[in-house]
Amino acid sequence: MHTIVVIDDDESNNRLLQTVLKDYQVLAARNAEEGISLIRQVLPSLILMDIRMPGMGGMAAIQLIRNDPELAHTPIIAVTATSPSEDVRDAIASGCDGYVAKPFKPTELRALVHDFLG
Repeated sequence: MHTIVVIDDDESNNRLLQTVLKDYQVLAARNAEEGISLIRQVLPSLILMDIRMPGMGGMAAIQLIRNDPELAHTPIIAVTATSPSEDVRDAIASGCDGYVAKPFKPTELRALVHDFLG
C-alpha cells in the first residue's frame, strides 16, 4: 500500500484528505517541520503540501525536500487555497509536480493521486 504524507496546518483539511484518500495509508502533519521529520521517517510515495502555513511555509519545505538526495525523487502535490496564481507558479518552479486548489472535488483529487501512484 502506498503511503501519502499530508502537510497542512488545518486539522480539518488533514482529516478530509485522510477520508478522501482512504485507499492509501495517509499520515498527517500540522506544520512543515513536523512534516519533514515524518517524511524522513516513512519515505512516502507522495506528499501533499499546503503552501501557506505559519512558521516554515510550504515553499521552504519543498526546497528542503528537493535538496535531500533521499527525498528529492518523491512527488509533491501543492494543495493551495489559491487558484492558479503566483503561488502555484512558484510551487511548480520550486519543485512541485502538480497542484490542487482548495476547495477540491474528491473525485478530482483521487484521480490526480492515482495518476502519480498508479
